[in-house]
Amino acid sequence: MPVVWVRLVQHRESPWHVSDWFRGYEGNEHGPCVAGTGSVDRFGVEPAPGELVVDKHRYNGFLETPLESMLRSMAADYALVSDVDGILPALA
Repeated sequence: MPVVWVRLVQHRESPWHVSDWFRGYEGNEHGPCVAGTGSVDRFGVEPAPGELVVDKHRYNGFLETPLESMLRSMAADYALVSDVDGILPALA
């Protein structure tokens, strides 16, 4: 079964502050997942060799990413979605 990782990576020069309130960041503090800060890999899990990685810049993993075309090229009928940060349960 193919595995595709989708990870949030904020642009360092213009980080996205929308979720800072959720994570307790204030003012000019930058939340997690800012490119080049090491916070992108803060969860301690990483793809195995051969697994695909898609970087997203918003919560929606399909917006401005190749995720949809990757899944279509794999002829995927189903997708199992998991979360390592707790955002999915918070949005449900």
